[in-house]
Amino acid sequence: MKLGVIFCGFNTAQYIPDSLSPWIEARRKQIGGNQIVISAVSVPFVRFPGERTDFTAKIISDHFLKGDIDQCCVDNEPLEETVVRGNSLNYLKSVGCDAVIQVDSDEFYTLEQIEKILNIVNFNPFVVWFRLSLKNYIFDGKTYLEEPFQPPRIHRIKTVDGFEAAGFWDDNSVFYTNGKNTYQDRSFPTKTIHKNIVWVKHMTWLNDERGRDKVNYQKSRWGNDLCSYEWDDEKKELKFNEAYYKRMGMPIPNVIKEV
Repeated sequence: MKLGVIFCGFNTAQYIPDSLSPWIEARRKQIGGNQIVISAVSVPFVRFPGERTDFTAKIISDHFLKGDIDQCCVDNEPLEETVVRGNSLNYLKSVGCDAVIQVDSDEFYTLEQIEKILNIVNFNPFVVWFRLSLKNYIFDGKTYLEEPFQPPRIHRIKTVDGFEAAGFWDDNSVFYTNGKNTYQDRSFPTKTIHKNIVWVKHMTWLNDERGRDKVNYQKSRWGNDLCSYEWDDEKKELKFNEAYYKRMGMPIPNVIKEV
């Protein structure tokens, strides 16, 4: 299989060495006989506040110049997130990838996890898209959600019934077309890779400037009650958004503190 990686990072230079390196190594080794193609981007998203403040773009560009990754897109012009990911998707389609995985720079895979993922995708040819289990570290970076976060992360380029991935309809999800009809990925067979198989470390909603900006970004897109976190200006930290969980009819998540 030829797997394309859509790697996105912006103002996360401290994470890039640990988040990108395993994919570079998997690409070099072609683990399990699978070919890895990496499209890395560092572009500000529309409505995400703030300017480029670190060397994320340079780190990604340097990896491209060294031949560690296959495509690099670095720009200061804000774009919609779906457009950024869609541009990478189009490149990965053009070089013949069979499937794509979305990897953000605050996600930390191991080589063993990558190999397990490749095996699962290869052994399930009729499954069009896969949810991955992410181990969401929140607040102080030592606390994580007891239940995994399971977003869409892997999509086949072509389905057995003639549909092809054509773009993103939201941050994580792909739409497919056969030239006559277009459907969201949820219309096709799916599988969740559970945490007992692969549970990926994800440094996500932390008590820092990036955490605050993520809240403002999500609220600007979907409204105050559709972001599961909110920022406490007085304490300078995140907390669960009770209005969100009430609206969704869901309990506040259980958390575990690492010793």
